[in-house]
Amino acid sequence: MTATIKQLEAFILDQNLEKLEAELNKFNLMDVFNGERDEKKHSAIIGWFLDPSNNHGLKDYFLSEFLKEVLYVNKDNSHAKISLIDVDFIDFTDVIVFFEEKFQNNMRGDISIISERNKIYVIIENKIKSNEGINQTTSYVEQVEKTYPDYNKLFIFLTPEGISAESEQFLSFSYSDLYNVIKRVITNKGDVINNKTEFVLTQLMQNIEVNIMEEGKIEELCAKIHKKHRDASEHIANLYKLSKAEREELLPSGKQTIIYNRVGWARTYMKKSGLLQSPRRGFARITERGLKVLEQYPEVINDKFLEQFPEFIEFQTIKKEQSKVKELDKWQKKDIDEMTPDELLEKGYNLINADLSQDLINKLRVEHFSVLERIVLRLLTNMGYGEGKVTGQTGDGGVDGFINEDKLGLDKIYFQAKRFNENNPVSSSMLRDFIGALELKGVKKECLSLHQDFRKMLKK
Repeated sequence: MTATIKQLEAFILDQNLEKLEAELNKFNLMDVFNGERDEKKHSAIIGWFLDPSNNHGLKDYFLSEFLKEVLYVNKDNSHAKISLIDVDFIDFTDVIVFFEEKFQNNMRGDISIISERNKIYVIIENKIKSNEGINQTTSYVEQVEKTYPDYNKLFIFLTPEGISAESEQFLSFSYSDLYNVIKRVITNKGDVINNKTEFVLTQLMQNIEVNIMEEGKIEELCAKIHKKHRDASEHIANLYKLSKAEREELLPSGKQTIIYNRVGWARTYMKKSGLLQSPRRGFARITERGLKVLEQYPEVINDKFLEQFPEFIEFQTIKKEQSKVKELDKWQKKDIDEMTPDELLEKGYNLINADLSQDLINKLRVEHFSVLERIVLRLLTNMGYGEGKVTGQTGDGGVDGFINEDKLGLDKIYFQAKRFNENNPVSSSMLRDFIGALELKGVKKECLSLHQDFRKMLKK
C-alpha cells in the first residue's frame, strides 16, 4: 500500500473529522434565520431576555446576572458608576427595554435599558461584523448625558473579543463573557424556566460558541485536522488539479473549505454504507466490508457504487421520504451549479435530517428495548397527550406503558413500542396480538409505535 493511500486512510479515520462533522451538523436556531453573526438579530434576542416583563420566566434575573458580569469584568474601570454589590440588591422589575433609541444626527443605540424607579440608564452597543463609526461611542456618551442627566449610567460595548471602544466611558464586554452569563442562568434556573426558554438560551449559547467566539470549536478542529493531515489534503487537491483559489474556497457560511466539507460528506456516506463505523463519539474505524472494498481497488466510489449496500439504500430512502419536494430525484441528477438557492437549502436540510434519523434508528437497534419504551413515553408526553409510565415487562400482554389523559387517570392511552431488525418487517399477526391484548383490558385508545415500516397490507 502506498504512502499516499495510508495518508488518505488516516485522514478519513481521524477522530477530529468526526467531531468537526458533528459540530457542523448541529441544528441551530440562528442558522434558520441566517443570523449566525447578525447584530440586529442577536440584539433582539439578548434584549428580549434582558426585559423582565417578557414571558421567559426569568423576571429580572437575566438582567441582574448580565450587569453583574459586566461590572465584574470591568472591576478596575473607574468609569463604572454602579457597583456590583448595588446591582445584587436592586429590584429591576420596572425596567423598560427598547431598541435603536434615536439620538441626534440619526444615531441609534442598539439596546437601551431604563429603570425609572432606580434612576438607572444602560446602553449597549453591539458589534459583531462591523466596526465602530467615527466618534460613534463618544457621541453616544455626550447625548445620553444630555438626555438623562439625573440617571446613573452604564455604557457597554459588546464585541466578539471584548475590545475597547473609542470612548473610555464604555465598558468592554465580550461574547465569551455573555456565554458565561447564559451558562450560569441555565445552571441556576434550569429547574424553573420552561423548555422553550431553555431551548432558546441553549441555541444562543451554542451559536456564540460556534460562530462568534474567537476560539470556536470549528476553527480549532479545522486547525488540528489541517496540521495533522496537510499532506493528505494536498494530495486530494493535487489529484483534482485544484487551483490555489479553489483549495481555499469556503462554504457560504465561511466556516469550512469546500474540499474539507466534501471529504466529510464522503465519510458520512461510507458510514451509512457500512464501510466505516463509529464505535463511540469522536472515533471511527474501517469495517470488514470496507477492507474488502479496498482490496477491490474500485475506480470510483460514488452514490451508484454505494447503492449495492442495503444500508445506503435505506439512508437514501429516508432522505427521499422526508423531502416534501417530488422532484428530489431530479435534483440528484442536476449539476449543483444549476440548482437554485431554495433547492440547495432544501436538499441540504433533508440530507442532514436524514443523517440524524438514520443515526437515531441505528442507535435504537442496539440499545436495550427499555430505552425505546422510555423514548416513546417521553415523545407522547411532549406531544401533549398527558403524563404516564412504562409498565413493560415479561408477560405484559403486549402493553409497554400508558398515558393518563386526565389527572385522575380515568382515561388512558395504552402503547406498545416494538423494535425490529431491518430484515424483519411488521406482520399482521403482531398487530392482531396487540389489539387482542388491549381488548381484554377493555381499552378504547391505543398507540403502536414502531421503528420499522409497515407492510403494504397493514397500511391498507
